[in-house]
Amino acid sequence: MPKLRTTELVAVACWAVLARLALVGMAGPALYWDSGGYLRVAKRILEHGFPPPLGFRPPGYPLFIIATSWGGSFLGGTVIAQHLLGVGTSVLMYLILFRITRSRAAGLLGVLAFSMMPDVLFMEVTIYSETVAMCLVTSCAFLMVAPRVRSRLWAGWLLCGIVTALATWTRPITLVLIPVVAMAILTSEGWTGRQGKSLVARLPLPSAAVARCLGAFLLPVVLLNGGLMMWHGVTSGRCRLANGMGTSSLNYLGHPAIYKNLPPNLEWISQVYEKLEPDRARWLPYIPWGRAIKPLMEARRERGLPAADWDAAALDTTLRAVRARPAAYARIWLATLKAYWSSYRVQYGLWRTQNDVGRIGRTQVGPARGRAVSLLESMWQRLQPVVSLLCLLAFPVACLDRGRQPALRWMVGWLWVCVVGAALVNTAIEPAVGQFRYRMMWSPLILTLAIYSLTFMGGWLVKTGRALRARD
Repeated sequence: MPKLRTTELVAVACWAVLARLALVGMAGPALYWDSGGYLRVAKRILEHGFPPPLGFRPPGYPLFIIATSWGGSFLGGTVIAQHLLGVGTSVLMYLILFRITRSRAAGLLGVLAFSMMPDVLFMEVTIYSETVAMCLVTSCAFLMVAPRVRSRLWAGWLLCGIVTALATWTRPITLVLIPVVAMAILTSEGWTGRQGKSLVARLPLPSAAVARCLGAFLLPVVLLNGGLMMWHGVTSGRCRLANGMGTSSLNYLGHPAIYKNLPPNLEWISQVYEKLEPDRARWLPYIPWGRAIKPLMEARRERGLPAADWDAAALDTTLRAVRARPAAYARIWLATLKAYWSSYRVQYGLWRTQNDVGRIGRTQVGPARGRAVSLLESMWQRLQPVVSLLCLLAFPVACLDRGRQPALRWMVGWLWVCVVGAALVNTAIEPAVGQFRYRMMWSPLILTLAIYSLTFMGGWLVKTGRALRARD
């Protein structure tokens, strides 16, 4: 393994800073749809203390806002902190690529591509949790492939557990990291055989070092997540990190392909959506859950169905409709999954307030930067499907890549499982994930796995070419 030099990391950080100055400049804090929700939770914590009651937003990002904005009085501090996290994510991505490819060129290619993603850069000036979640997910991935951590350093896995717990406090979908990292630890080196007569007795067990690392990782995960869930259970009777899974799933139910073809026993669902149909926004393919949640709960009460917990009741309503129309759900879900991997659009961070959305004359960037963003957006619209395909090829590549240490190939495989698992879970719940931001927190890992595949295939082609020339 070639040695890393400090100057490399300084150069990567400088490039990341210059990319932000060139494309984003000094754009101030931008607010968008969900920004108000995060700010309200932050205000609730400041006024009534921590932890807040169960709500749609977990407390991780509101705590970040409080810590970086001097108690919410200066959101510019939050923007500066998010820019720094973006630069740190670039450095971490370089380190991950250097470890799994042994190539400085691959690392530089990854940072170059990542720094030219305008969605990532402009999200850093938006009061949204994506930038923080992205940095935490990338930090977790770095700890997974770091040599000292992989060599059963329990303190490193303890830090990984803290980072993972903070990620779930920021975006609950990152719960997918917990089983993936646990399996990565268990499939690392250090398993021992046992003596015994029965087959069960002869099964291998993890060594004491592996068990210690697993315990170190799970300790902060269980304490932080379990503590918050217990608090919500005591205060609201619902042991969960946040609401949202059920209500988001109603967006699937809002597709005409589902609600217009329900059986007679579910006509009450169809009637609710048909009343809302005339006012549906034509740019959305479905009626959003926010429009339908209240009348659906009223309809459930009229039929004696549980409706006190809106999130659980919304999920139950969706599942009833999905069981009645599985083929329609499957078609919409597959279209959503395709959009998740292939679509690219810059939507966030360009406007001063939510009311300015779409008013080009009131964007935070000048005409020159606006043209540069449009050019990069067009480029990524063409590149994103290719990058996603290369990412999806990373698992078979890891199986074929005999030039790497087995433990490192296991780690690459588990990173792939994490990215693909998050894509499947997210799209199963929320059809709006065609928006790039639902993929954003995984973008560094998607790019990393894509470049890993590209590096392997490029090396294989070079070796094949040399072998053919030598044969001739």
